[in-house]
Amino acid sequence: MSGWTGTVCNIDVDECASNPCQHNGTCNNLRNEYSCNCVNGREGDYCQIDINECVSNPCQNSATCVDGLDGYTCNCYPGFTGTFCETDINECASNPCLNGGTCTDMVNRFSCSCHSGWQGLTCHQGKCTLNVSQLYLPFS
Repeated sequence: MSGWTGTVCNIDVDECASNPCQHNGTCNNLRNEYSCNCVNGREGDYCQIDINECVSNPCQNSATCVDGLDGYTCNCYPGFTGTFCETDINECASNPCLNGGTCTDMVNRFSCSCHSGWQGLTCHQGKCTLNVSQLYLPFS
């Protein structure tokens, strides 16, 4: 009788004796067969298959998904953060616009709208707006 041994076939053969389960899977000896309980991230009759958690496309905003054992990592596109790269980094959070300028957040950059009299990427440069009539020129 298959799966049994001994002179009167009364001893169950341990199908787990050969350690058929891979990658730390646990073997369960059954009658004339076995089954493997796989660790998270593995599947298959012998736990030989690494489950690809990236199949569901969990990463957002053009991020790259890197499959791992029982998980994944999202490599974010510049300007995004978070587990799924779901959060646009607010480049205006550091208040980069000076002299009362208004900051507009964009992906991986910002733009400043400067008040009158100021210019430059962060409104840090003063504009010269003097009229000739405002100049004092001493005559010698």
